[in-house]
Amino acid sequence: MQTQQTIFDAIRAARRNPKPARAPRMATQAENIERVKLGIADYVIDFFLSKQVGDEFHDRDLWDFVNVRHRCAPASPRRIMAVLAKDGRLGYVVKSRPDSLFSVTALPESEAV
Repeated sequence: MQTQQTIFDAIRAARRNPKPARAPRMATQAENIERVKLGIADYVIDFFLSKQVGDEFHDRDLWDFVNVRHRCAPASPRRIMAVLAKDGRLGYVVKSRPDSLFSVTALPESEAV
């Protein structure tokens, strides 16, 4: 004899098998940028200190310099460079967006000689 499952049986089963725990909260973009900045900002500044005002470079040059010292995603140094420039720590202009070509306009002041 087969019994039909009632709504009460389903409720009892649900109580025995609770829902899995919630997934951890995803980090916000600002939190991710701050985390990456803590890891590579000094290397981005070191890259700028190895240059002179007017020097041109590609984003690949920046990434190669930083990645040797701290493994990171290819776009991370460029993003941190933008954050540091926004904070007034260094300066650059985009010479060619399609070629990812930049030019140094200001060196980090605190370390400049």
